[in-house]
Amino acid sequence: MMPYVIWDTGWMAVDSEYSSDALLPGQSLVEEVPQALIDLVVASEAEAVWREGEMPFIAAQLQALDDGDPAALPGTEREWRDYRIGVRAWASGAPNYPSADHRPARPS
Repeated sequence: MMPYVIWDTGWMAVDSEYSSDALLPGQSLVEEVPQALIDLVVASEAEAVWREGEMPFIAAQLQALDDGDPAALPGTEREWRDYRIGVRAWASGAPNYPSADHRPARPS
């Protein structure tokens, strides 16, 4: 079995000769990556994809509002700008990240 170095947000495989003396603060040497860490990394990657997809959508909404487009979704320019700030901040370290249930909500 291959050992792994794990930390709060990730892991890396190391060879069997890897010494625990080489660990950095916050790292551990384990034989198997905990499922909870795998789930966290998968969820973080999904949220990063969501965030990157949401940014051009917000830009399009702001442009539609600026143009007075009747097809623009509800919300004021300020609400959409505040939403953009929240989406940009939705990253590792944000409260409840990466729980999709706690994403910033679009203006309504």
